[in-house]
Amino acid sequence: MIRDQEPVVIRPPGEGAPISNLDMRVKLSTGDTGGLSSIIEVAHPESAGPPLHVHHRHDEILYVLEGEYRVRIGDAVAAAPAGTVAYARRGTPHTYFSIGAALAGC
Repeated sequence: MIRDQEPVVIRPPGEGAPISNLDMRVKLSTGDTGGLSSIIEVAHPESAGPPLHVHHRHDEILYVLEGEYRVRIGDAVAAAPAGTVAYARRGTPHTYFSIGAALAGC
């Protein structure tokens, strides 16, 4: 449940907490949202992305901002050009990787 006095969070482009040596930034953390959700901005060079993985505590939504990805959720595999949204329920194996010559971001 969202409390009535939640803080307002506005993060401009380029801002957010970096994640180790990866080209990833936490734009909104679970601390920012009262534990409801988080948003991570990612940029990948060609053929890069996370290994097949599973989240047991949360679902994952992927929204492609630029470039193109190949997405696998369970047994489904699809191309995901800019503007695509993909949803993986918790407990479902999933991965994505950038395809094409340009940097891709989600």
